Amino acid sequence: MGIIFFVVLFAIIAIVWGLPSISQSYVAAKHAQATIEVARAAQISAAGYLITILVIVLVILAGLVTVIGTLWLLYRLGIKPTFMCPGMLRRRSSRLRQFYDQQITPPLSQQASLNQLNQMMANQVNMQVQSDMHRQNQEQLNFPKDDNNRWPLPMQ
Repeated sequence: MGIIFFVVLFAIIAIVWGLPSISQSYVAAKHAQATIEVARAAQISAAGYLITILVIVLVILAGLVTVIGTLWLLYRLGIKPTFMCPGMLRRRSSRLRQFYDQQITPPLSQQASLNQLNQMMANQVNMQVQSDMHRQNQEQLNFPKDDNNRWPLPMQ
């Protein structure tokens, strides 16, 4: 009887000492799982910040390319901007106008411009006639509909 008493007593002591250890292990596992989830959230947040920074850098680079391209174009056209007051830019419009006159509209004789005008008017009249003919052909192809907007059945 004494041995059984000591075995039962030892089992009770082991259970009493084992329960806190088991619960402590469970709590430590849950804490580790929460730490892993927080690390994943931080990783996702860091990727979002990286994308945001890359977009900001691309916008800044696009702005710089635009400014540098505009300045290069002004340099190529021979326009030297002078600043009259902050934010205002005075351009030498005569050089710009001269450049556009050379590049866009080559000099034409008066007879050549009249011939071009006649040709454009003939093209416009031709397109208008074709449009009217197309509209008439479409109207001829349309079948009549009854009052309920249905196609009538053919008579047999």
